[in-house]
Amino acid sequence: MKGKIDKGGNLLIERGGFLGTASCPFNEFMPCGHWCPLFGEPEFIDGHPRLSLCRKVLEFVSLVDERGQE
Repeated sequence: MKGKIDKGGNLLIERGGFLGTASCPFNEFMPCGHWCPLFGEPEFIDGHPRLSLCRKVLEFVSLVDERGQE
């Protein structure tokens, strides 16, 4: 799975070849993002990027973090 955290802190996950915004499972009107206290920082474990969320730990083939980039 491929993913991206965009400049606004939103989590996007690739499905079917397209990046789409991941929705919050607790608030259907909010995207999953870094403003949530349960949104972890990306970690690299065994060479794979992992991201801890409220109910899951997602393991990616690639994860681009655009936060802080200009």
